[in-house]
Amino acid sequence: MSRPKAKPLIGFEDVLFVSRNGWPLCDQTVIDAMDKIVNEINYSRDEGEKFQRVSPHCFRHTFATRCFEAGIPPKTVQVLLGHATLDMTMNTFILMY
Repeated sequence: MSRPKAKPLIGFEDVLFVSRNGWPLCDQTVIDAMDKIVNEINYSRDEGEKFQRVSPHCFRHTFATRCFEAGIPPKTVQVLLGHATLDMTMNTFILMY
């Protein structure tokens, strides 16, 4: 029997990391989970082949980069990222891309 899908809390509908009940996860919980995965990957690797630690914020940069690669207009990317100005989006991501 499948578990009914939890409804997100009002105001937190767009949160990426949530519990099974739909509650936003504490940022440290996500960081710890990601660190555990990287540590498991690195357990049997040589020093030069180990993955670097990543943070949840990396997903924002990956998302923005993929948007630009897909040809999504910068103004749309700005809105999706919640930036106040187009300059912020362009100065942050176009220089990286």
